[in-house]
Amino acid sequence: MISIRLDGDKKTKNKLNAVISGLSKTVMETLDKVAYDTQAHMKSEAPYHTGALARSITVTSLSTFSRMIEPKATNFGPNKNKYANPIESGWGTIGAFPNVTSISLYYGVDMKMAFAIAAGIASKTYPANPFVKRTYEWLKSKLDDYSSQCATKITAIYKSS
Repeated sequence: MISIRLDGDKKTKNKLNAVISGLSKTVMETLDKVAYDTQAHMKSEAPYHTGALARSITVTSLSTFSRMIEPKATNFGPNKNKYANPIESGWGTIGAFPNVTSISLYYGVDMKMAFAIAAGIASKTYPANPFVKRTYEWLKSKLDDYSSQCATKITAIYKSS
């Protein structure tokens, strides 16, 4: 999974929980603004072929003070692998073979032809396009601006698996 998660730090959460009725609306509005700005930036960083990857980038509210921004596009077929993972880390350097069923469904070809297409893809190396990491770096540079808009400290966590 590749994602960016926004959390209020523990000290801030504890203080805010004590005065949640007055501040929670302000904090949630700021956190939502940060999340949707981050989503927009990630969409602009995502490589554009069909636009499916950029359109799949969602914002999910995990809790009052936590938002997840992640690309959810998956490949066709039974495995439903996250499409963003090979884009972020590159293809061919990990020795993986493309999902033949996904290729068959995508191109509308039989499995024999899909295997030939997959073999051609697997024989090439595609460079990494770390659009999520670039978004994370952009977000880190903006956190002081956002936190000054609201009296809380917001942290960002980059996860890649």
